[in-house]
Amino acid sequence: MAREGQSDTPSPAEDDFSIRTLVKGFWVRGEDESPQVFWACSLVYLGIGLVVFSLAHSHANSIESLGVILVLLGWLADKTWRRDWKLKNNPLHAPLALVVVTTLLSLLSTRDPIYSLNELRGELCTYVPLFYAVADFCTSRKRIYSLIVIFLVDNLLALLFYAFLIYLNDFSQERFVHFIELSKFYSQRIHVLSTYFLFCASFFYAALYFVKKKKEFLLIILPFSVNLYFLSLAYQRAVVVAMAAVSFVPLLFFRKAVSRRALLVLPVTLAGLALLIFVTPMKSRLIDMTWRSVSQWQQNMSLDRSDIDQERILWVVDFWKDFTKRPLFGVGYGKGNLSKENRQAGLPKGPGDTHNTFTNVAAQTGLQGLAALLYLLFMQVRLLLQGVRRATRRFDRVFFVGSLCYMLGFWLRLQANDIYNSGSALVYWIMIGLAVGLWRLLDRDKDGPGNPGLKQQPPPPGPALPLPGQADSGNSG
Repeated sequence: MAREGQSDTPSPAEDDFSIRTLVKGFWVRGEDESPQVFWACSLVYLGIGLVVFSLAHSHANSIESLGVILVLLGWLADKTWRRDWKLKNNPLHAPLALVVVTTLLSLLSTRDPIYSLNELRGELCTYVPLFYAVADFCTSRKRIYSLIVIFLVDNLLALLFYAFLIYLNDFSQERFVHFIELSKFYSQRIHVLSTYFLFCASFFYAALYFVKKKKEFLLIILPFSVNLYFLSLAYQRAVVVAMAAVSFVPLLFFRKAVSRRALLVLPVTLAGLALLIFVTPMKSRLIDMTWRSVSQWQQNMSLDRSDIDQERILWVVDFWKDFTKRPLFGVGYGKGNLSKENRQAGLPKGPGDTHNTFTNVAAQTGLQGLAALLYLLFMQVRLLLQGVRRATRRFDRVFFVGSLCYMLGFWLRLQANDIYNSGSALVYWIMIGLAVGLWRLLDRDKDGPGNPGLKQQPPPPGPALPLPGQADSGNSG
């Protein structure tokens, strides 16, 4: 951690992207850290580790909640011991406040305010505080790199765990898919698990474009390939489409990447993804459309084919009915309000949600809520793009480009299944918090190393002061 008043600008040696640089100093108390600050940081690290661990495993709600509590306690303890209660620069203050206000306004039109308030309590007491805690905690690269090491360790443990589950299922892919679909033996639900492997694969994929050493390049290929394999085994078509779209994102920053790397990484990744589709059970999701039956949500309506695409059409019809009732403020925050609207109108219960985050937000909070969400996403993309432009270290570029990759993949994934209310949202906001912390460090370096966070002022007008010895030499003789 840099001392107060020192710059975090990298030297040429520090710009080397390596695993050694990443883990250097992890869990080691810095010279300028008091024991109290060290243990406060340890609480945050432990909490983040528990939150990320719970994403890849089921029956871990208590572990997830404990992780969030530890992060908040460690963050508050860190601020207390450092006596730093100033509100740090955060470009997402206004967009987040707008989202909260528009969501609260939906209470004016909801049929069940108590239910909506309970749903809001989960959002406002979990995602938002976790984001601010991580963003405020990341005051140095040592802290940011330590959190990223925790993600890497958790991913390694998850890969080993699911490799063991394949072994338990006699190396049968079909049995493994059915096994995790039923969430047996602490395996995560299939749609959440697919999002987790999309998160990990996105960052490893971005790193392939920026590492220079062949040893580091080969070291990253291994976890990327394994994550991509489990992503295909997760049996979700939307995730495969999202990963295919993610593969083109690093091309936007071709000039900052290693030359000619895209000619190798992009086609090999797309070919590998296509190969995995046809050698795993995923091919049945793309060819055979009889995976699940269609629910009858409308009166006197039956379907001959068990086609999930027909089911999605019914979801859109059901959304439009709810949206046209209250287009400005929505039917009230919470998916349960969609079903309650149908019951009040004497209609069947309905799906409860449209399996699409944007249409769910529009139905629950109205056009104002959807506009606020889009504005928030725009500001997040803007922040990540600024980070890529300002970054001088290749590892910083990897993080920002990887965040853009995952952000695109995550929101594409949410167009087919609204899983924003699960552990995936927690990891997403942790990532955004890390991005804000790193962006703040780059903004501090841009303003000047002498006074971090403040722009250096030009010298006052008037004659320049003489250097030591000049005055005496002028009067001599």
